[in-house]
Formats: sequence, structure tokens, C-alpha cells
Amino acid sequence: YFPIKPFVNHKNIEFTLSLFTVTRFRFHASKQKHIDTVDVLEVIPEEDSTRRWTTNKYVDTLVIPGQGTVEVCQKAARPFVLQLSSSPDSKDHNAYSITLSVEKDEVSIVTNKGTSNKTTESHHVLQPDDKNWHKYWISLFHEKGDIRYGIGEMRPFFTILNVDLSEDEAKLMKQIKHIRVQVDATGMMASDLNNLNERFRIDKAKYPLLFDPPLAIIPQDKYSLQHAIKHSAIPPSQLEKTCLHLYENIINFQLNTDDFPNFTDTIAKSIDNPNGWCYKTLQKKASTFGKKNFKTTYLRITYGERDGCAPGHTYVIEIWPPGHFSPIHNHANASAIIRVLHGRIF
Repeated sequence: YFPIKPFVNHKNIEFTLSLFTVTRFRFHASKQKHIDTVDVLEVIPEEDSTRRWTTNKYVDTLVIPGQGTVEVCQKAARPFVLQLSSSPDSKDHNAYSITLSVEKDEVSIVTNKGTSNKTTESHHVLQPDDKNWHKYWISLFHEKGDIRYGIGEMRPFFTILNVDLSEDEAKLMKQIKHIRVQVDATGMMASDLNNLNERFRIDKAKYPLLFDPPLAIIPQDKYSLQHAIKHSAIPPSQLEKTCLHLYENIINFQLNTDDFPNFTDTIAKSIDNPNGWCYKTLQKKASTFGKKNFKTTYLRITYGERDGCAPGHTYVIEIWPPGHFSPIHNHANASAIIRVLHGRIF
């Protein structure tokens, strides 16, 4: 989920024009599930999680003791408790454990040594049963004594709760290996319990969430160790295969050509002129997202023919007048590259 907003504070920018290319794809159930928000995660295949449910309980182990990420995906809103423990026995009182409880009105992280953090904000707790998938995740890293909880994309930017453990507890965290998830089965029929994996998915990763993935791509000859350390950009060579294919297809695209050197100027005039095609079209779209709001409009021009790689066209040129923005919307299960052809966006 992401908003796209043009940068409007630069005095020389008349409008923003970007080339947006997207390919949607699905892996077969036997293949690795694609998580497009954290490129360093090595996610266990989906079918692994379906084998570990016992009625309303799920058990598994971390790939590396003391660190990793666990994601719970729900299509049916059910309170759940996720426990990470150093022992396979849930009744072992000598074990060290971390418990994430996600309820309708509260979320809490508690260790059995008394360290805790909680929230009751409506956007932080169990989300409404709206028939959409909702993701809840927990990340732990014993070397820093760091525990994080978040909703949505698996990246630090979406962290809701943070727990910083003492040095002694961080050492105990290193022993954590076992994962237990228990779903509140109140009111659930036996058939619902038997098919729990259809509405609940659990993925795990061997790495904790420490850095937000870089969203900017820079030429290979401009990439340096500084970019790698600060996670501020990546070179084309580090893109996934699908994104690399899209990047190579659009990187040399130009708007102003020898045949039409003033193309961008012409677009700007058409946006400003009440008699211009761009201006009139933007006015017609002002009610697209409900209540009339001219600032939520932009122009979307498809490029080329549909090739079956996306629900619509693979290549789209978007024209954003200054200050216009997009409501947050879903681009799940997609790989995309955005190249700014004129102006700036943020």
C-alpha cells in the first residue's frame, strides 16, 4: 500500500510526469511466496504452514535461534497469541519466552521476565473482519535485544511497538527457537478449524527487520559502499529478475524527442488552460474517489498493448499536476518500477 505524491515545493516544477510499469504475478502454491516489501527475507513456502496446524494451534521453529521474523496473515479477524520460546514445552516454567497478544482492543508484547509494551490504538490492534487479508508481524534480534511488532508491510517503517531488552534478557533471547500460535476458537465450527489454513497463513524468515529496503535505483557506476551501508539506494544488478526486466525496458524512454521537442511544455499549457484537453479531463475525474476533490486527479495514459503480464497495461504514463496526490490503494502481488520523466515526486 503506498501513496504517490508529486513534489510541489520546487519553484521550477510545473507538473510531474512519470512512467509507471507494473507486472503482477502469482507463484504456484509449491513456490516461494513473494513478499515485495523486504528483499532480504528468505520466506518459507506457504505449504509449510498448512501442515503445522492442530485444530486452532500452530507450532514451528525459527530458522536461526534468537532472530527472525514471523508474519501472521488473516482473512478472518480472530484474536491470537504468538509465543516465541526457548522450550518446545509450553508449560516449561524455566524457559524464556516472548508473547505477542493481538486482541480487538489491545496489542501487547510481554516477556516472562516482566518486560512489556502495549497499545490500544484502533489502527494498531486486530483489524475489522472486512474479508481482506491483514498482516501482523513480530521481529526479534538477540544481538541488539530488539523486538518489534507491526501491521502490514514487513519493514521497520511500519513498526508499531518496540521493546528494547536489557543485556541479560538479550542473552536469554538467543535461546529462543520455538514458535507457537494459538487462535481464539470461540464460536468457530469444527469445519472452520479444519480449514484454518485457508484463512490464516504464517510465514517465517531467518532475518530480523533492521532496515527499510531502499526504493531508489541508481546507475551501477554511481553505486558505492556508502549507499550499501546507509541502505539509501540499490544498483540495477540487485533488482529481482522481474523488476530488472521492467527497468531495462523503460530506462531509456524519452518524452521530448526530435520530432516533438516541446512535448512537456505542451502538456503543462494544456493543464493550465481551461480550454485544454488535460484541464477538462482532470475536471471530469474530480469525483473518481467519491467526494469531488480536484487534488486527487491525474492523467493516466497506457503505452503499448496488453501482454497478459498484468491485469491492465504493463506500461502506463502518469501526469500529476502540482500538489495532486493519490489515495492509498493496493498494488499487492506486483513488481513495479517508477521512472520520473519530468519534475519530481515524493
